[in-house]
Amino acid sequence: MKGIPHSITVIDKIIEIWVESPTGDSSDTQILKITCKDNQQASFIATTWENAWDIDNNAIRPYDPDNVEQNESDWVNS
Repeated sequence: MKGIPHSITVIDKIIEIWVESPTGDSSDTQILKITCKDNQQASFIATTWENAWDIDNNAIRPYDPDNVEQNESDWVNS
């Protein structure tokens, strides 16, 4: 996988890392999913990625199924 991670979401024990195309073309964004043993491990790994790639603190948020507007704004603004 090539590209630059730009958004990380923790959904229970799954991490979703959104990776931009290395060419800047938004049509081929990739999503890397990592399944962890629990939410604590997922949060730790997500924070490690955040620090390594200097991703905005607001990009790592647990997915909230009751707040669709927040979740959609994360996709657009991250």
